[in-house]
Amino acid sequence: MFCFLFCILVFCGGVKGFVSSFNEEPESVDVIIGSETILKCAISNYSGLIQWTRDGFALGGTLAAWPRYQIIGDQSNGEYHLKITDIELSDDAMFECQATEIAKRSKSAKVTVLIPPGPAIIDGDGVRVILTDEKFNFTCHSEGGKPAAEITWSRDGERVDGGMNYQELLSDGRRFRTVSVFTMFADMSLSGSMFTCVSHNPALPQGTRVSVRLSVLYPPIITLSVDPPKCGEGETVLFSCNGDGNPSIQKYAWYKGGVNLRHEGNVFTTVVNFTFFTEAVTCEAENIVGVRNVSALVEVQFGPKLLHNPKPRISDPGTDVSLTCDWIGNPSPLYSWRKHNSNVVLSNEKYLHLRSVTSNDEGRYISRAIVPGFGVSETEIQLFVNGPPKISSDIIQYGILGSESEIKCSSQSLPSTLQIVWRWKDREMVEGLTDRYRIETEKSETCFTSVLFISNTRQEDFEFPFNCTAINRFGQTNTLISLMEQETSEVGIIIGISLAIFGVVSLALCLTAIWVFRKRKRARQAITLRKRKFQRESVSNDSETTSATGNKVLKAMYSAFKEDFKTEHRSDTLDTRDEIDMKDTANDYFNVGGGEERGERPVFVVACARGGDEMRMDSSGYRGRLCEVSAFNAVAQSDANPPRNRLPQFDVSGVAPYTVIRNYSGHSYQYLRPTWDFCVSQSPAFDSPVSLLSPHTHDRP
Repeated sequence: MFCFLFCILVFCGGVKGFVSSFNEEPESVDVIIGSETILKCAISNYSGLIQWTRDGFALGGTLAAWPRYQIIGDQSNGEYHLKITDIELSDDAMFECQATEIAKRSKSAKVTVLIPPGPAIIDGDGVRVILTDEKFNFTCHSEGGKPAAEITWSRDGERVDGGMNYQELLSDGRRFRTVSVFTMFADMSLSGSMFTCVSHNPALPQGTRVSVRLSVLYPPIITLSVDPPKCGEGETVLFSCNGDGNPSIQKYAWYKGGVNLRHEGNVFTTVVNFTFFTEAVTCEAENIVGVRNVSALVEVQFGPKLLHNPKPRISDPGTDVSLTCDWIGNPSPLYSWRKHNSNVVLSNEKYLHLRSVTSNDEGRYISRAIVPGFGVSETEIQLFVNGPPKISSDIIQYGILGSESEIKCSSQSLPSTLQIVWRWKDREMVEGLTDRYRIETEKSETCFTSVLFISNTRQEDFEFPFNCTAINRFGQTNTLISLMEQETSEVGIIIGISLAIFGVVSLALCLTAIWVFRKRKRARQAITLRKRKFQRESVSNDSETTSATGNKVLKAMYSAFKEDFKTEHRSDTLDTRDEIDMKDTANDYFNVGGGEERGERPVFVVACARGGDEMRMDSSGYRGRLCEVSAFNAVAQSDANPPRNRLPQFDVSGVAPYTVIRNYSGHSYQYLRPTWDFCVSQSPAFDSPVSLLSPHTHDRP
């Protein structure tokens, strides 16, 4: 008994001195599927069975049913490590190391199996076509990742935000499907960009990627250039239309002021006028996406133009009125306003403001526009001021006793006359009141005419005046019209006198026209003034009478020439600064006192005449017995620089009876000269006219 108790004490003391414990315990670990891992387990002072459990299920001491599992380590030192190879998804579990005989277990270790995500896939083809300004999205998805994959986006290699990610658990309850939607608005700057979807998780940090190219379709984007940008009317301008689109521009069209110019191509050339300053030229480009256009005005420089003829203005008295005319010019016109038949400038603005107008303001106003260096124009605008009617009928009219007479009363007014009332002997005359009176009216916009017909005119009708009263909404005006008796015979006399006056006036007009025509015909004698050097040679004067006569003829012709030159060369514009100074021009043509200084020959004007009936030269006051006068340029026939006291010798033998002479202004005139009695010459280089032919020794030059 004693021995048994001793043995028990010895055994218990020994056990207490050699207690078993885990020196190493497994740690949780993340492993990628298909790889391997080792879970550590080491126990001391234990020689019994060691086994591993997975999710609480004992794997057995030999692991015979688990070919991928293996116990490794120095078991003599208590090492029972679990090695797992070719890790599968089923290995994703909780593992424990257990000493079954002493009922001890290690702490649990979680083996997390990581699965790389499947390939990233973007719905659609490798090129995505979208219209500009439309909202679009890319959808990218990746399946089978564990943990769920994260999807990111990049554009041309630069990461961009905006993708929305969604995860879905697959049927195995362990893997995930990740979907990402990237949304944005398309614009042409995105066209050609490469968008990339990247799917990654811890099992595949670098991830999988897929890309798609974006093609943004947009209508043409164009610019319009004008060359030259500034020009004058009549110059050629080149319009160039440049741009691009996706797809490329297919067609061009050109318009001006909305009118199709029937031209294709991106370049358009034309000659411009002032309308190109007011009506834009438009280039229109088209592709399958749409049509776009761009417009430009040409800075054409031109004188003032009136876009619309001004319409008359009608105003009530006491109101303010603004008059304007649609002038346009480039550079901008300068303006002035004046009233017709007045030189007083009322305004230098585009608008003429009249305050509290009265009947005195009624009339025509002149609007004048000036573009310095390009011209002057003016136009009229009529202002009417409303007021009472104005009666314009004769206060004495005639009728025949016993016959039907008529009295006419005409009224002009704005607003128009509403009615005309007739009174006679202080009573109003109403049509139908008696059989003797009948009233007829005729209306227009501004004129109202009432005719009072009196049948079987009596003596009393001549004794009392008729009162004509015109009425409108601004008041009334009246006048007394007397009917005077007219004998029947006087009617014929009046008609005869009227016809006679008409005949006399017609004859006077005809005679005046003939006189003006003949005067202008004489005034337009062809005097061709050429500035040439010529020699001066002496020619003797045949007689003082001939010389004096020639001098007067030349003076008459020069005076007529001067007046004609002034008339024909007056500026067509209204700017008096452009008017030619006749005195300077004539001196220039005749080269008075300047021929030798400028190295040019003085001009000699030769006049020839034949005796006949007396002719009056009104421009000089000369009267002489002349019937035909002509003039032409003569060129000296001798040495180039004759002395001043030697008169030039002229050759006039080639002047035919019928000669066409072209004058300075380019008009041609023909003069009849049957024979010549004498010819004389006048030049600023000599003091007096020179007789070239004797009146009696030559029939013609």
